[in-house]
This record gives sequence, C-alpha cells and structure tokens, in this order.
Amino acid sequence: MKTVSNYIPNSLIKKIIFAFLVIFISCQKSEEKKINLIKEKLNELKVPSYEKLGNITNIEKFSNDVTNLVTELINNDQLDISTINGLKKNIEFKTNKIKIYSLNYVIYGDSHLTTFPIIQWKSNDKIYAYNLSKNIQCDFKKVIELNKNLFLLIGITKFEIGEVAYIIEIKKDKINLKYPAFSKRPFLNLNAGKFTYNSSTKILEFKLNNKYEKEDLFSRFYSKDKYGQFYKDSIFIKEIGNLISLEYEEKGKFQLKFNGIYFENNKFTNDDE
Repeated sequence: MKTVSNYIPNSLIKKIIFAFLVIFISCQKSEEKKINLIKEKLNELKVPSYEKLGNITNIEKFSNDVTNLVTELINNDQLDISTINGLKKNIEFKTNKIKIYSLNYVIYGDSHLTTFPIIQWKSNDKIYAYNLSKNIQCDFKKVIELNKNLFLLIGITKFEIGEVAYIIEIKKDKINLKYPAFSKRPFLNLNAGKFTYNSSTKILEFKLNNKYEKEDLFSRFYSKDKYGQFYKDSIFIKEIGNLISLEYEEKGKFQLKFNGIYFENNKFTNDDE
C-alpha cells in the first residue's frame, strides 16, 4: 500500500519541516523580544523621580504604552501575565481564572501610588487580557463574583484615600467595562471611605472614615476626573445619586442592593448604636 510519502519527494518533506522550524523559532524570538522590551521599560520605571527618568517625558503615556504592550503579548502570544517579571500581583480569582496585575510607580516626594491595572481571564482554554487603565487607574484589591458573568472589583484610586466599586461583565472572550450596574454607570468612585459587599444579603455598603469630613457628592458625580466618559450621565443622578446623597449626608454611609442585574437603593433599617 502506498502512503503519502511515496508521492512526495523526501527533499520537499525536508523543506516543509525546515520551514515550520523557521516559523516556530521566529515566533519564539519575537516573543522573547517583546518580553525583553517590557522588562527594559519596567526597569526604567523603578527610578522614583521625574529628574532621573531620563527620556521619559510623559510618564503616564509611557506607562500606558507598556501596559498596552503587555496586553498585546498576552492576547497574541498566549503568555500568562504571571510570568512577566516587574508587574505587581493584585488578585488571582479562581472563577474564570481571573487575574489582575498592575504596573505601579511612586514619584519621588509624592507618597501616592499610580496604578495601571491589566485584567486577564480564561475561556475555553484560551487567555484574554485588557488594559483596565484605559477606563480607570485603580489599585484593585478584591474580586467578588455576583453571578456567572458579573464581577465586582473593589480598589483604591490614585491620589486618594477612597475606593472604587467597579462592575465588569465577562462572557467568553468578551469583557464589558460599561455595564450599567449603577443606573447608567459601571462604577462608583468615592473618597475617604471603604466599600464592603455582603454576599448573603447582596448589599454593597460605602462607609465614610470618621477622620474625614463629608464631601459634596454632586460635585464628585459630575467630575470628569473621577468618572471619565460617564461624568455627564444625569440619569444616574436622578435614579441613584439623589438617594445615595441623602443617606450619605445623614449617616456618612449608604447601601445599595444587587437585584441580580444591577444595584438599587436599599434603605437602612437600623441606625448604628
């Protein structure tokens, strides 16, 4: 019985094998080149001073370029983010195998941490990544699963002592960072306090730190610096903002309840003793 090899000259088979080896080695070299470039750029950011950053004239743009490069490497070369040295490990969450790592730096003389987070998730044995800093610069500390596709991220924003509660939606290879969890907004960004979530009652609570005075929430809700592209959303103010503001002014805290799709106002039933 004749096989395929009987019809293909050995010289051609050798050429085909050689071509595949060249492509394989070329891909490996390309991946190594990207990894070395990322390593080189991360080393530059270890110097905590504008005066010593050399050719980095715009550190935020530089950092964003590095996080984009990391994201590209993960998506195109299927390189796990945990293997990239120089990034900070924020969270590794078992469901959907979510991982959040970040690029961080502190400018000399400034105690505030600036964070560029990257999220990685796994679906059908393939890994995906997205540069979260395109939406918000936040040092994420917690991931809480709300349901199969929705996840609550809680973290600290740059230059502040407050926290962010961000709802993301992940479906297979897609991530939605504009999920309208809080009326039309995907996140709440508040200063001088902490968010906690009770998985049993499904209540998200924000509580002001007693050391700090209450701020004008409406000024914050309409701040482009705090809410980015969502700052003009007046529907949020009508549906949630007003209720949050009333409870915040009275008690220095407020509660919202997750109804399975989004968060809605939850009146306090008991005053603190």
